[in-house]
Parts: sequence; C-alpha cells; structure tokens
Amino acid sequence: MKTLLILALVVFLQDPPTAPVGGKVTWRRDPSVALKRARLEQRAALLYFTDGGLACRALDAGPFSDNGVIASAGKLIAVLLECSDEKANVELRKQYAVTGFPTLLVLDPDGKSIGEVGAREGPAIAAELDKASKRFPGRAVLWHSSLEEAVARAKDEKKPVAIYFHDDKDDLADAQDRITKLGGSRVDKFVWVEIVATNEATDANKTTYEFYGLPAVAYVDPRFEKPKRMGVFEITSKLKSKDVQDKLDAALKKYKDAKVK
Repeated sequence: MKTLLILALVVFLQDPPTAPVGGKVTWRRDPSVALKRARLEQRAALLYFTDGGLACRALDAGPFSDNGVIASAGKLIAVLLECSDEKANVELRKQYAVTGFPTLLVLDPDGKSIGEVGAREGPAIAAELDKASKRFPGRAVLWHSSLEEAVARAKDEKKPVAIYFHDDKDDLADAQDRITKLGGSRVDKFVWVEIVATNEATDANKTTYEFYGLPAVAYVDPRFEKPKRMGVFEITSKLKSKDVQDKLDAALKKYKDAKVK
C-alpha cells in the first residue's frame, strides 16, 4: 500500500492535473491597463509570471483553482503574464528582475514591488494576498472595468449603462472628476464603465457606437439581449454642465420609455 501511495505521489508531481493557464482566478492580460487601474483604485496588484512549466501548472491546478485564493486575488488587481519565450513581457521581467517561473509579485498602487509571494500552498498564498489587500483596500471609483460587469450591475439596479471611451493616455481619476462635475446628480443614475478606444475607422467601438472624437460617452440599455445603443456625445473643452445634463436626461427618458420584450 505504501508503495502505491508513493507511486501515485510521483505521478502527480511529474504531471499535475491540467487546468487553464492561471487556474480559475480572474486575471487581467494587459499589464499597462491593469497597472493604471491599480493606481486609479489605489489597490495592490498581483503579477503572475508563468512559462507554463510543471511548477506553474501545479499552481494553476492547485492554489489558483482554490476558492480561498480566488477570493483573495479578487481583492487585488491580478495580472497574468505569460512568458512562453525570452521576448515575452521582457520589459516587465527586466523591471522586476524576474529570472525564474513561477514568480508572484505584489506591487503597491504606484507599481513598486513590495514583495514576492514565496508560498505555494493555497492558504499561505491567500494570507499574503489578504495582507496586501488590507494595506491597500482601494477607494470608490466611478468606472467598472468591463462592459459585462457593468451590464450585470445595471440589470440588477435597473439603470442604463454609460460607457466612457478614452485613449490609453487618459487619466481616469481626472476624467471621473470631470464627468461628475459636468453631470451632477444625473451621473448616479447610470452604471459607468471605461473602455480604451481609438479614433481609427477600423476600431470596432467607433464603428458600433459612432463617436467622432475621444473622449466620448455612449449610453446603452442593458435590458436587451444585446445591449442597445441609445446615443453618444463627445466630451469637448467647450461642453457645459447643462449640455451634459440635458443629454443624460434624454438618455434616461429613452430608457424609461423603451419597450423591452
């Protein structure tokens, strides 16, 4: 019996159960966008550098598929960095002196490393992540970071969705202040999401929502099977509070009057 157990353990160590890369943790894939989000929300970030090797697959199938670790990782901005070759994510690997895989780094909201997670067991990893999330608990922000998340919340709260399209250099903290000032109390009657876009004719967002310049706000009705576009306007330097409030009022009326099957 002892021999069979030892053989089973050897097989497990040689070939850990298959799991999606990163397990079941909800990872962000664009580090630039993710780290900007960490600064905006004032939350810690978790960087997971993986080459898909044996040790990484063991993490994916084990701790990163464990409900406790998944919940703890959700309190941080979790970023998956696949390093399949020497050129993949090379700048970040150099910046944080990553020389082996897996490497788990915790960053403060400004992107400074505050320590490597050396643990490989679920409870110990969760404890280290919880420690970071308590140190940087985050702050309330206007923006959701995905349309799916915003639509789900909007359905629950029976509100329309407002999408703030912007280029990748936009400061979302400043944008939040600007939108709140222009929109006043109407802002709270929408569920907001921010999406990076371009003004190129080939940009799918530009084609779908028909904005002419950035930044722009599009409002959609989430109650339809495919969220229905209700209108769009650009945020220009000449735009006044009354203009924005009138547009938001018109969107709210469309939402109220819409006939949803």
